[in-house]
Amino acid sequence: MSETDIRYYLLPMVIVFILGIAAKNIADYLALHFFIIMGVAIGMGILIGGVHQLFLYLWKNLSWFGKKKKAAEQVQM
Repeated sequence: MSETDIRYYLLPMVIVFILGIAAKNIADYLALHFFIIMGVAIGMGILIGGVHQLFLYLWKNLSWFGKKKKAAEQVQM
């Protein structure tokens, strides 16, 4: 994973964390709510980053398969 791919994990995490803290207006159990928001933010970062990595992996494999198929057709001619 390159340094540019890390942003797909980090950016959603930061955005969800900031929005979660901004939306929190409960005075009871502050630490519990903080850890819940942190857990949701980490989960969203992992989910969105993982989906990005999966799409990137599939895109590279499909393009590689297409190039290999095209090269095999040219050899047969």
